[in-house]
Amino acid sequence: MHNLRPVIFRGKRLDNGEWIEGDLICNDGASHPKIKFAKEDGINYDTKAVDEATVCQLAGTFGGLKVWEHDLIVFNATFPCEVVWNPDTGGFALLEIMSQDLGTSSLGYMLSEYRFKHINFGFIGDNIENIPYK
Repeated sequence: MHNLRPVIFRGKRLDNGEWIEGDLICNDGASHPKIKFAKEDGINYDTKAVDEATVCQLAGTFGGLKVWEHDLIVFNATFPCEVVWNPDTGGFALLEIMSQDLGTSSLGYMLSEYRFKHINFGFIGDNIENIPYK
């Protein structure tokens, strides 16, 4: 049997703007997507409406760091890249922001092959003005 990684999403709650992680619920008749997450006891679950523009998928965990779709990763302090889904390869890849070149290697390969410094700007939509070298 294969060890499948969990598919986890995050989004900003509409009621208080905080990030939550969990299962994405899209088709429950609501006008906004919701994320189902475990409450503090880890047993009971709750759902909260989230801003659709902030919904993103967990791309992977690298060196203990969660990397999300639309996060910023900067190589050698000069190449800001956005984590995006590449439909041609069926996996997450890096989009070089200045040139808009979409990488053809997987995100995992890029992060393991090259030394990188992750500058934690967080979600690109929140920090578009803070992208260096644009």
